[in-house]
Amino acid sequence: MRMLKLHAQTLLKRHDTFLIAGKRGREVVQVVRHLSNVSADVLVEESAKPFTAIPGPPRLPVLGTLLPYKVGLKKLSEYHHEVCRLHQQYGPVVREVFGSQTLVHVFDPADIKTVYDNDGKMPHVPPLQETSQFYRKKKSISPGLGNINGEEWYRLRHAVQQMMLRPRETSYYYPIQDEVACRAVDKLEAELDDQGFVRNLDFLIPKWIMESAGMCCFEKSIGCLNGGAGEDWSQRLVETNLKIFQLSAEMKFSLRLYRFFKSPKYRSLLSLEDYFYGSTFKFINDVVEELKALVAQNKLQEGQYNFLTYLLSRKELSHKDVLAITFSLFTDGLSTTAPTFLGNLHCLALNQDVQETLYQEINKTHIDPDAPITLGVINKMRYLKAVVKEVFRFYPVGEAVQRFSQRDMVLGGYHIPAWTYLELNPYVWLQSKEHFVEPEKFMPERWLRDTAGTSTINPYVLNPFSMGIRMCAGRRFAEQDIYIGLCRLLLKFRVEATSNDPPEQEWAVLLKPKTPLPVKFVKRE
Repeated sequence: MRMLKLHAQTLLKRHDTFLIAGKRGREVVQVVRHLSNVSADVLVEESAKPFTAIPGPPRLPVLGTLLPYKVGLKKLSEYHHEVCRLHQQYGPVVREVFGSQTLVHVFDPADIKTVYDNDGKMPHVPPLQETSQFYRKKKSISPGLGNINGEEWYRLRHAVQQMMLRPRETSYYYPIQDEVACRAVDKLEAELDDQGFVRNLDFLIPKWIMESAGMCCFEKSIGCLNGGAGEDWSQRLVETNLKIFQLSAEMKFSLRLYRFFKSPKYRSLLSLEDYFYGSTFKFINDVVEELKALVAQNKLQEGQYNFLTYLLSRKELSHKDVLAITFSLFTDGLSTTAPTFLGNLHCLALNQDVQETLYQEINKTHIDPDAPITLGVINKMRYLKAVVKEVFRFYPVGEAVQRFSQRDMVLGGYHIPAWTYLELNPYVWLQSKEHFVEPEKFMPERWLRDTAGTSTINPYVLNPFSMGIRMCAGRRFAEQDIYIGLCRLLLKFRVEATSNDPPEQEWAVLLKPKTPLPVKFVKRE
């Protein structure tokens, strides 16, 4: 109350108002009279608890809250479950300290909305993989959209948003992605054993996604599905990417001393990154040089190298920027689109009635096996989109969305200073009765607009691509791969589960299905 009284005194002097000492009721009346002039920030600050009062697990000097992970009491691979336990134990706002890094978990959808509402024109985000940001800086590689903020980020985002985020523009790639999907389904059929299993399905799907991304970026096959050197290279990239994410996860839960000296673990990560970045950037560079040679010889055909031509035409993009943006579209799907597609297969296998309803919708659209799937076709398939959205409740890509608060705010009753590292964790609600009717059931109908329950779902509970201007730049390409892939695959196969165990995921910076998935493929008659 002291801060409110002090502010009231200032107002009273300003308005030449006199109070009778000792008459509290009259004091309140006078304060309320002038309340419109009182700073809302000051009043909110007065009622908020201090940042230091935010609850959380016990913290030790130097280590912070890392000790349980160091001694094996908590598992990194189950961090997403640990986050849920933090919410259960400490409430809607929780403070964790990883060595020298303090972060605040934000669980309440209303508080998550507050953070998004305060994003401003240029939301600031921590890097998903600090090790990747550190590597790029050391190697003088463009940091890419996910590792920068402010004006530099805005410049890159503005340059790519027309090509990558507008459905009308990305629909150009439907025939390209569909052609890859047809080849991938044929590849899957060729690899079926007598029982209907595909060995290393968790590698086949990422190679499918990489081939699709390569065709979109370069409009030529990488050979990810053809055997030989191209598939060997893509297989190694998939394996390397998995190892990079695993080591990056371990380093997130460390004192981050790699910034000062190269530990054995960091040397391993460095070697993996050298290969992953080096070989991929070399490939992209070679294609860019081919493109420039065609231009110089006046042999570039209209529409050829559409994606790269667009990037190279943007004067605000440097050569490094073009490489970094292309690199992201080419490789990011390995850790996002691919595990999501695997999750779709598992959920459909576990829910045969849903799979049959989806198959009937695909049939009703009269998809021609000899004609490409288009945006117009997909827009007719409401149930398909509902299925994919429902899968994100059981197979989310991550347990959090990261932000830096750009101004002081109050979350969960606590004062959050500007530039606090925030982790928005709606993950805890994805299968909660508080937000979903029968949350344990796989019900795509809940996302259809003509379903009664749809309007009751809080829009801040499920946002797999984030929200606002920092929405995932590759969202449209990812959705198109999944929509097209499910259509082509279900036209040819029924997916069956060989175990009724519920979906499980592992954490390694992002989430991925526990593999091998208990699914098999039965060819339709």
